[in-house]
Amino acid sequence: MVSSLFHLLYTFCTVSTMDFNKTWFAYISAEIIRQCVDICTKECLACKDGTLSPLLHYHNELNLRQKMARYIDRVELNLMTLFDLFIIQFGWFGLDRDQFLANAQAFVDFSTPDAIFYGKYITYENDFAIYSGTGENLITENPISPVEEKPIKVKRHKKNIISQNDIPGTSAAAS
Repeated sequence: MVSSLFHLLYTFCTVSTMDFNKTWFAYISAEIIRQCVDICTKECLACKDGTLSPLLHYHNELNLRQKMARYIDRVELNLMTLFDLFIIQFGWFGLDRDQFLANAQAFVDFSTPDAIFYGKYITYENDFAIYSGTGENLITENPISPVEEKPIKVKRHKKNIISQNDIPGTSAAAS
């Protein structure tokens, strides 16, 4: 009881001093990062084969920036659903939905892995509010949108893609 009251008070104090747009971009960044990490882990051959040693797991070899650079092309975002989760989590129900969705589309279209990684959208001030959710972390669930919407793909070009599945001395880009 005391813990949940502290959580509510802390979240209210933190959320009330945050910039709406910067927090929205941080929320989108968190989802992009989560999907990149998930894709990398799902494609790890050692995970699929049941290998126990973390040294043999590909997803442990890459740092976060490398995972984002490698997998951002495959991230799919449903911005309408993400916005709904955002306003519920932060309680900012008066935000202009159309403007925030337009800002999000521009952010997704022009952001690069390095821009997200070094952009300082996720900070110590908004970390807890973004990742704590309202009990369960809403951003990691697969919500169902009330409106049928085609997810958008983040478009990025990569140079010389190398996969753990490649034959030594070759790369996926060469084929």
